[in-house]
Amino acid sequence: MSQIVPYDLAFEQRLWHYVRFLARLDQYLGAGQYDKAMAERQRASRGIVHEYGDYVAMAKRLALHGMHEEALRECESAIQTNPAWTWAYYELGEALARESSPQSRENARRHPDRWKVDRAALRELALQCHRRFTELEPRVPAGYLALGKALAAGGDVAGAEQTFRKALDLDPENRFAQEALAALPGRQPSSEDAP
Repeated sequence: MSQIVPYDLAFEQRLWHYVRFLARLDQYLGAGQYDKAMAERQRASRGIVHEYGDYVAMAKRLALHGMHEEALRECESAIQTNPAWTWAYYELGEALARESSPQSRENARRHPDRWKVDRAALRELALQCHRRFTELEPRVPAGYLALGKALAAGGDVAGAEQTFRKALDLDPENRFAQEALAALPGRQPSSEDAP
């Protein structure tokens, strides 16, 4: 005897709203209609538990559409949902650093249909994200390494050096921090450097 699976109309409606939200999100954000996008998200979210990746993806989309304060608020929302999700700041910072890199500009020429982004503003936002992550997770060397790279990309060699040294204070064997420190332009090796 076969078992009949009952039709769940409420689930189908939630799914329809979520698909509609995803389809219209970039349209709304591209038109600067943040409130409309968030209202659509609210409808789509009824009965759906957001995962960590949902917050990071939304923060990145907001940042790429020039809505930087909203992107930072999305990271804070992730942490309010789960205090262990401080890595939302780290991941957003890394994603924005990639988006603002010269290689990303090369990609943009190959894909001209993408929305225009202010790469200098993305670099600054990436820096803010990495700073915030190190405030929230002061014992994680990866945060200082990412922050140091962001500082170096912005031309702050002294700040980058200090930040890489902080990563090495936390983890003296961290070869990534050692290599990043050694690769800083115009920096003279010192007695504090690893052999």
